[in-house]
This record gives sequence, structure tokens and C-alpha cells, in this order.
Amino acid sequence: MAAIEDYIREGNRLIKEHQPAKARRMFEQAVEESPTSAVALDGLAWTYYMEGKHEQARKLLERSLECDPQFAEAYTDLGCVLHDIGDINEAERLHRYCIKLAPHRHDAHMNLGILYLRSERMKDAEEMFARAIECDPSASESYLLLGETRIELRDYEGACEALEVCVKMDPGDMEADILLTHAQFERDRSLE
Repeated sequence: MAAIEDYIREGNRLIKEHQPAKARRMFEQAVEESPTSAVALDGLAWTYYMEGKHEQARKLLERSLECDPQFAEAYTDLGCVLHDIGDINEAERLHRYCIKLAPHRHDAHMNLGILYLRSERMKDAEEMFARAIECDPSASESYLLLGETRIELRDYEGACEALEVCVKMDPGDMEADILLTHAQFERDRSLE
């Protein structure tokens, strides 16, 4: 069993380093060792998703859920795949189901917030990004997307607050820095 966990751990490390082909080899080894490992199947699916191979990712995620219908991560991952191929309603349902199974999953709130942001449901997006921050206050991307959403809502003060946290957490994030400058300009202009 330790070998499977080692393959999965290494595969996840390689995913974080944006090396899907190398990660795939690790997850394939894990699946070979344990063909019904929902975690290994999910990781393998994500390597295909990273390369835009949605159908392969979808099939593996569905297989992962057949192996373990309570594996929350596979629901939000499948939601990402379906969102990308245009099945917005099913994607939203899957993200919400993941949150129901695991209410503190940062990624599920983020993924649902991104779906809402792209669908121009700004108040819903704002709520999901705020919840993502509650789940994981150390994830700078949540503050970035919350700030971006608040700019769209013309809440420049709120956007500045979120983006200032993002810039403090990740001083090299040029997008956050640009959005913060924009939000500060708009906030100051509205006070004139």
C-alpha cells in the first residue's frame, strides 16, 4: 500500500509543478497497483485535464466516482471538466454536491466561484470566493479573484481590501498589482 501512496504523492507534486506527463506516469503506476483507487484515478484524470484532454479526464473521473461515490474531490474535478466543455448546469451541480460532501474544500468554492464569474453571476461569485477564503485564508488566488469580482461589482473599496491582501501574500503577482492600482484609481475617482 505504501507504494501506491508514494506514487500518488509524487504525482501530486508533479501536478503542482505543472508537469502532467510525468505526473501521469506516477498515477498510472498507482492505478496499476490498485485499479479501484478513486484518488489515483482522480489524479490520473487531472493530468489529462491539464492538457485539455477532456474526454479522457471525464471517463476517469466517472470511474473514480464509481469506485468511491463519497470522494468529494472527484465531483469538483468533474465539474471543472464539464464547465470547460460547456455543460454549465451539471458543472454547477457537481461543485455544489462536492461542497455538500465536504463543506470546507477550498477548491470546490473556488471552482464554483470561477464558474459564476465566467457566467457573470458576480454576487454569487463574490460569495464563493469569500467562502474559499474562510476555508483557506492562505490562498492568495482567492483574494485575487474576490478583488476582480468586486471591481466588476464596482465595490472598489472592497476590491482594494482583497487585492492588498493578495499583493502582501504574493508581492510578485503582477495581475494583482495591476488590479489593485485600477481599484485604487476608481475608488479615489469616486471620492472626488
